[in-house]
Amino acid sequence: MKYDGDETIPRGAPLPKPGSYRDPNFLWRALGLAAVGQIFLAHAGQAWTLFPGLLLFACAVALVYPSLTEPGKEPRPLSAGWEWALFALVLLTAFFLRIYDIDSLPAGMHTDQGLTGLCALRILHEGWRPFGEVFDYQVPELLLFYQLAAWFGLVGSSYFTFHLFFILLSLAAFPFVYWTIRQWAGQRTALLSLFILAVMRWNWIETRNGYPSIQVPFYLLGALAFWAYWGRSGKRWAFALASLFAGVGFYSYQAFKIAPLLFAICAVYEYRKELTASPPLEKGGRGGISLTGNKKKLTPPSSPSFRGGKGVRPFLVYFLAVFILILPWLTVMAQRGVLGHREADLFIGAKIAQEHSLKPLWDVWTGTLLMFNRAGDENPRHNIPGHRMLDDVTAVFFVLGLALAWRRRKGWEGFYPLAGFGVMLLTGLLSTDPAHSNRLVSLTPFVAYFAGSAFDFLWNHAKTVFKKPFAPTLGGTLLLAVLAAQNIHTYFVEQAENPECQTAFGPEQTFIGRNIEASWADFPGQNRYFITPSYFQNHTVDFLSYPARSNVSELELGAWASGNIPEDKPVNLYLESEKPGVIEFIKTLYPEASQASYPPWPKPPGMKLLYFYPKDRTGPQPWIQGLKGEYFNSADWNAKPVAFQRDPVLNFTSKFDFPFTNFPPFRIRWTGTLEAPRAGDYQFQVLTTDSAQLWLDGRPVPLEKPLRLPAGSHRLRLDFEKDSGDSLALTLVWKKPGDEKWEVVPATAFGKITPGPNSKF
Repeated sequence: MKYDGDETIPRGAPLPKPGSYRDPNFLWRALGLAAVGQIFLAHAGQAWTLFPGLLLFACAVALVYPSLTEPGKEPRPLSAGWEWALFALVLLTAFFLRIYDIDSLPAGMHTDQGLTGLCALRILHEGWRPFGEVFDYQVPELLLFYQLAAWFGLVGSSYFTFHLFFILLSLAAFPFVYWTIRQWAGQRTALLSLFILAVMRWNWIETRNGYPSIQVPFYLLGALAFWAYWGRSGKRWAFALASLFAGVGFYSYQAFKIAPLLFAICAVYEYRKELTASPPLEKGGRGGISLTGNKKKLTPPSSPSFRGGKGVRPFLVYFLAVFILILPWLTVMAQRGVLGHREADLFIGAKIAQEHSLKPLWDVWTGTLLMFNRAGDENPRHNIPGHRMLDDVTAVFFVLGLALAWRRRKGWEGFYPLAGFGVMLLTGLLSTDPAHSNRLVSLTPFVAYFAGSAFDFLWNHAKTVFKKPFAPTLGGTLLLAVLAAQNIHTYFVEQAENPECQTAFGPEQTFIGRNIEASWADFPGQNRYFITPSYFQNHTVDFLSYPARSNVSELELGAWASGNIPEDKPVNLYLESEKPGVIEFIKTLYPEASQASYPPWPKPPGMKLLYFYPKDRTGPQPWIQGLKGEYFNSADWNAKPVAFQRDPVLNFTSKFDFPFTNFPPFRIRWTGTLEAPRAGDYQFQVLTTDSAQLWLDGRPVPLEKPLRLPAGSHRLRLDFEKDSGDSLALTLVWKKPGDEKWEVVPATAFGKITPGPNSKF
């Protein structure tokens, strides 16, 4: 029986021991156990599956671990032509997966991404030059703002060019990822790892969504790539670029701030390795000879010697160069007395001290460590809630790859990826957010490496135990195809059609911005745009509608009721469909207005917006009906009101519809008259999450119960109380006699009222 081309087991020789790489069954047993373990872990909705899954993975690792140092069949190196061709093919695959359907996936642009684009436009067009100011932002992205501004200056700003920038920024990290892994573990492991990274849903989600965190892999892997080359060759230009990437990275996403710890660990590793290095076996060799008594002992090959310099000095110079680069940042932070507002808010230690318990630490650690193979990130902007971050094939090889790296921890191919993964994982383990995949996107190159190295290792051994390479080649290719297919289906089908994921990206605000953007491109300067208070000055709306910003205004019902709207241009009015009372009021003022109900954008349930185009530009007569509202920023009804206003209709759907600028408690009292169109049984309801009481003719109204009213005027009073919380909404609805459906009490149902002091109209 032949196992390795030239080597045959002699007749009568002992059979390969179980667990040896020459025993073909150990491969299938280990992979089978890991695969079944992943099936259990993938069922995150069932708590009992956790421990069987972990146990099966532990058995798989225990089975394969003793063989992880045994050499497989060494593959022939690829020619330069083949290597470049495969690298280009992987890069094109990554680009296609990130650019495909980018106009509608993700289903909108979150306000955080809108702020990034808006800041870039301010730099480009308004002469804004942020530095110290930007570090007061929740996510300070000084370097990114300037890079994006330069990009917009070249290609223009739009929804598409914004996302294209982040796609190209993500792909710019790929050469560094490949070069770093190639120096650690060789050509084929690097190509396999890069392919896994290219098709990894976790990585391309962050890219397509335009998250600032995608900067970290670029600067981190750039620094690691040049560090490795500096160590191998001793080239000063590599040293300079390694320190440049490490220093400049500090001005990118906050997660990079932990990178100096990684390079400090790497420096200690190289220094200790130099102190304990054995004399070389031969010039340029990787082995060594140690003397034990009179016998010579050959040490196994290890990582190449570090040629960047001898002793501590080269590392001190490196950190000095990085320190000089980050000195402006340190100066700003020293002036503020903190290394970052976001970091102080998110540090898990503060929560532990506040709760006097280690439970927050347990929740964060378990959530973060199980995000890869089991539960994932619950944020629908980052992931399908409850879905594991990795596909099942990558998840299996990721765990085996971690064991392989630990087995090789004394060499570059084991130590560096383990150190990088462990240090960057701290940005999740030390925060208050369990399983925050956006903050941890810097882990994806290391995850891809672990999976790729395990795949390469087992593929080599599979070819060793097969007489012909056809079977392992076919099996490996099919596994890679399944890996890619599962990621593609999960994102473009499951995640694309998930309602939570769609609505998380603000399809309403995106529609408003893109609609204004398209209208302005077709009719520059010819329209005026009015936006409901909920979306006025939203970052996404402001970014996408930036060219039309001088023609964009907030919708104020008082001004519209007074007929005080511009008469020199056509008007586009954007309202949520949850405001039917406001919509009907506008249609009452402007009977000739055309109304178009747009389908959800881009896919259901998505957007719920209506678009109005008032054709009668002469304006109506002032509207003199409504309720008088007294607004108190206090729990005391006898306090001084912060505002008086007459509200034509009670259809408030967000806190932006109210005149409050501070926090609760709030009190509001509306008074006026209600005109019952006919006698009969009426039913009333106040839609709010807080407390409200309706009074008619001095008597409390039982909500949702029939109340007989004669036709004509009735004194109305509505008291609203809110003591805590951030949400704020109130809508008064009724069901008239003989009607089957509830409707917002229309503006026409309220009587005339004299405006009070400080009234808006």
